[in-house]
Amino acid sequence: MNPAPQSFPRSCRMLQADDYAAVFGFKRALRSARFLLHYGAERTEAGEARLGLVIGKKFMRRAVGRNTIKRVARETFRQMRVSLPSRDWVLRLATKIPKPDRAMRQELVAEISQLLTKAASQQATRPQKP
Repeated sequence: MNPAPQSFPRSCRMLQADDYAAVFGFKRALRSARFLLHYGAERTEAGEARLGLVIGKKFMRRAVGRNTIKRVARETFRQMRVSLPSRDWVLRLATKIPKPDRAMRQELVAEISQLLTKAASQQATRPQKP
């Protein structure tokens, strides 16, 4: 039984270092102004998209800012996850940004959703291997 789209269950989160290593080893990513969206190979065993986050101190010194970015990313992914292909996604902060205020949060939501939409549409247009 699939959980409701409004939830973000543990099965939709990347929790193990090996999972992250597999995604980074696949070497596929999309870039935006602030983020890199890495994605792994198509998952066949689970059926749900999973999200991993890498928000380093190098680009956001304060924990409050890092946690805000993570919260925004999780919420955006949660809302879009049913329309995404079943694969592992890792969102990584790639540039320094100022402390996220209310206006910045809206920009982050737009940027993350644009990245996920672009990645999903690229995956849909690629021919499947026989």
